[in-house]
Amino acid sequence: MCSTCSACDSTLCTVKCVPITSHLQIFRYASGRIDQLRADGKLTRRSRFSNWNPLTLVELYGFLTIVFNMGIIRLPELEDYWKTSWVAVIPFFSRVMARDRFESIFWMLHVSHSTGPVVKKIDKVRLFLDKIVAKFQAKYTPGQEVAVDETMVKFRGRFGGKQYMPKKPTKWGIKCFNLADSDNGYMLNVIPYTGRETLDDAHSEFEALPQAARVVMELVEPYLDQGRHVFTDRYYTSIPLAQALHNRATSFTGTANKTRADLPDQIRGRYHLRDGEVMAFRTDHLLALTWRAQKKKKPVIMLSTNSSAKTVTIPSRHASAEPVVKPQVVHMYNQHMNGVDIADQHSTYYSFLRKTVKWWRKLFFWLLETAVVNSFIIHTRITTPRHPDHLAYRRSIVESLASRYLASAPPRRRLGRPRKRQHPDDADPERLNKQLHLLDKHPQFHDCIVCSHRSANQRHRTVYYCKTCADKPSLCPHPCFERYHTLASY
Repeated sequence: MCSTCSACDSTLCTVKCVPITSHLQIFRYASGRIDQLRADGKLTRRSRFSNWNPLTLVELYGFLTIVFNMGIIRLPELEDYWKTSWVAVIPFFSRVMARDRFESIFWMLHVSHSTGPVVKKIDKVRLFLDKIVAKFQAKYTPGQEVAVDETMVKFRGRFGGKQYMPKKPTKWGIKCFNLADSDNGYMLNVIPYTGRETLDDAHSEFEALPQAARVVMELVEPYLDQGRHVFTDRYYTSIPLAQALHNRATSFTGTANKTRADLPDQIRGRYHLRDGEVMAFRTDHLLALTWRAQKKKKPVIMLSTNSSAKTVTIPSRHASAEPVVKPQVVHMYNQHMNGVDIADQHSTYYSFLRKTVKWWRKLFFWLLETAVVNSFIIHTRITTPRHPDHLAYRRSIVESLASRYLASAPPRRRLGRPRKRQHPDDADPERLNKQLHLLDKHPQFHDCIVCSHRSANQRHRTVYYCKTCADKPSLCPHPCFERYHTLASY
């Protein structure tokens, strides 16, 4: 039983939230692709794919272990994690999986069943997207307030749905419409923007709404008729959206553009508000309000179906400053609109995202990162202390997956020339006789018998050797000389 979800039988919720059980479907592309290359005569004998072995579930645990740890330990290139130089070596990665095997799995990663032409862009990642979003919604019940906003997944390559948003920290990339819990940033639903076809599979009952309003209705559709409160920014806010949500027993609050055609004429027209002045209009369940904050040039326009025009006094963040008086609807909006921003903040801390020309790879690893963040949020809600260390939690995931993988994986063949007399029963009494052994110098360099392995690109040469031993083994003065004469398995 895991510590993060009572309904999960895995070691960690992260493992359960990611649809690992479909790994054979996800990676079956590799076998077909390699067979095609071999049939076309394009697979050379020296290619790393010539000895491709089908991926097993145990190996997938090892692959995910390395991916998550790469997010914690960031290096410029993938190859740097397997460096053998003493100034750059990190034993964890070579201990878990060989570099060539990891890169083979990484480049053969494919999350689509189809090997033919793609009908829609989203088909490249639909299989994984549908499964992981279903897991997000099944493992967590959000609070009353939820927020809709967009996230930019950094990508500068060729993609028909690529967007430029100059006011975002990530200006170029894949835009994703997200629904998150306002309290903690738990991601509940995701719709990637892929151009005109983004809402082709949307519910027909929302077709009469504006495009932005349809996005909101699609995101919150699993949570309609449950009395929740949806918050949006001015890109999505409109009176038709507010009315559609109200008809489905769902409250709405959002900022609005002054140019919206369905706003009251008094708000759309020219007017001058003094600092702190409020102008509000109400019709049945809908409130339209405009308010000018202190020392601000432009007023704020709000639409809400669950608030009033009353003002509240908020203590200033600075002890020496005076309290701030603002409308209640503005204060409520500021409290509950940052759910997606919280999720984005968590996702950037230890992200694995790497440069690639395949847009769906970026989306795949971003969704994988979101699964880890969601599991961390669940972990914080059911454990004490309430705010555990994010880094420590990620390391616990890596340790758990690595332990599972190393306990089940077959022993790896050690590279390099076979060593002599490594078993205690075959120990050489001469080198382990606890007598005095003396160093001397060769006229030329020779491979050290302890630390040199040419086949593994670990060539260490030395002029020193033990002149006491009969076979005169070449040995580095430290630490190889001591290891050779004190350890049965050096």
